[in-house]
Formats: sequence, structure tokens, C-alpha cells
Amino acid sequence: TTLLRSALTAAPAFDAVRLALGRLLLEQREFSAANQMLARVQAASPVSGEARFVQGIALLELGRYREAARVYAALTQAQPTTGALNNHALAVLRDPTPSALKASAVLRQALTLDPESVDLAFNLAWALLAEDDAAGAAFHLKNLTQVVPLDKHTRVVLAWALRRAGREQEADREWQAVIALAPGFETLLAPDLSRRFERIMRTERPFELARESRSDAQIAGSLFLKAQRLFEAGDTAAALTEAGRAGYLDPYNRAIHLLLARLHRARGDGEKALNEFRMALWSEDDAAVRVEVAGLLRDLGRPAEARAEAARALALAPDNEAARKLAAAPQ
Repeated sequence: TTLLRSALTAAPAFDAVRLALGRLLLEQREFSAANQMLARVQAASPVSGEARFVQGIALLELGRYREAARVYAALTQAQPTTGALNNHALAVLRDPTPSALKASAVLRQALTLDPESVDLAFNLAWALLAEDDAAGAAFHLKNLTQVVPLDKHTRVVLAWALRRAGREQEADREWQAVIALAPGFETLLAPDLSRRFERIMRTERPFELARESRSDAQIAGSLFLKAQRLFEAGDTAAALTEAGRAGYLDPYNRAIHLLLARLHRARGDGEKALNEFRMALWSEDDAAVRVEVAGLLRDLGRPAEARAEAARALALAPDNEAARKLAAAPQ
């Protein structure tokens, strides 16, 4: 900042320095200073368009939405870009003054320029929800969960949209996914459109990293391995979080249910452990797992059920010594 200010003092007409300083102030969240700096860039300057774009971001952050809308409307009229259209839509959406222009219409135009943009798709769904088109928002968000399955905000807003659309059962299922993927979001159950979940674009033509190309099962596999490593390292709380996320993405994976069962047992939650063991046994009967269940039932003070479970294990593996001992345990 000091060097840029020195350069600007030495060459007051050097607008490229003024633009660089404005960007730096924006990154430092000095929005008012950034706006004032960028407003001094002359219209005839070679960097005028870029300066106006960045100034619009500062205005959005300052809550001066009508001014931001005017800035981006002028930019999109001169040359529509994904970033300018996106930010124009957000300015329209946030401005409390009624407008004939719908933010969703502007975002649809932006999506024609970059149909695969995750941020544009999310913002369109958010705009539709704000415009009382909950069904349309849910449709776009449902598709988006296939592209970015671990995006927490997408899951939260999808649950909100489904609830607003009157699809309560689907909303409840989706909310369970939110809790599994992001337990810290449990306070966001009630829809709250005052939250700033929509995404401002920082450049006119944003570069997005390659989209997630793995299937849910492949992502679940990675999470499962991470959970195993955490469990082995003794961090059962973190392991349970990762295993829960894996279980949501691949709900019929036997290994994940077994890991969840052992994690719940290690944390002293026997009933949840039993439930996960049952899920694992549902997909494949296994004497060793039944022995684990029998041992858990014994520890929970349910000896009759423990002996019955041990008997089932012996039916599968007559030579299993641990099962024989549990089956022969006294009343």
C-alpha cells in the first residue's frame, strides 16, 4: 500500500496504479476508501472499465445497491460479461426499491455465457427463492448438488426451497444431509434470506477450477479413508464427522456403517452403534460383526439379546470361539 501510494504521488495520472491500489483496499475491506480511489479513474482511461467493475464491488459491500446497479448496468450495456451481469443481478436483488428488472433474468443471461458456472447457478437459485419461485429454486439447487455434493450453502438453501415449496418430507431429508455434512449449520433450519449467501464475482471473467468429476461413492470413499485415519489417531469426534458425511453420500456402503458403529461405541453411544451395526448386517450377514453386536449388547446390560446374537453368529461360524463364550454366558 505504501509503495503504491508513493507511485501515485509521483505520477497522479497513472490510473493503473490507482486501480491496483483500489483492488488492494478492497481486499483489506477498506470499501469506502476503495470506492473513493477508483472513482478518480477517468472515463477515458484504458483501465476505466476494470476500475468501474471493482468500484461496483466496493459499492455492493457498502450497501449502496442502487449505485452499484447503475455501474454494472452501464458495463453490461457496453460489453456483457459474466462478472458484470452477476454483480448487476445481485445489486438489483439487494436493492429494496422495487424494480421491473428481475435479478433472475439477468442471471439467466449470465448463464448463457458460462453454462457450467457453479456460482452463477447458485445465485440464480437464490434469486428465484427471493422472488418467491421456490419450486424453480429447488430444481436448480437439486441439479447443483450433483455437481458440488459437499457445498454446504447449496444444501441449506435447497432445504429452504423445498420447505417453501411445501415439499416437507423432501425438506426434512435434505436437512438431515445438512446436519451430516455441516453440523455447525443446525441453527439455520428456518429460511433466512437476509443472509448474504449469494456470491459476488471479483473479476469480469472469473476462472473456475475444474468441477468435481468424482461420483458420490468415490467422494465417500475418500471421506471414509480420512475418517479411518482420524479414528486410528484417536480423534473420534472428527472421525465421526467425516464418516457421517461419507454415509450420507454412499448410504448403502457396509464398511461406512461398520466404522460409524465402532465410532459411536467408542464414544459411549450404544444405541446409535447398534443401529449402524444393524445397517451393516442388513447388506451382508457376518459372524464377526454379530459377535461385536453381542458384545455390545452384553455391555449394555442386555444378556438375553447378547446370547441370541451370539447364537446367530455360531450358526454362521460354528468354530467361532468368541461367539461360543458369549452364547454360554450365565443368565
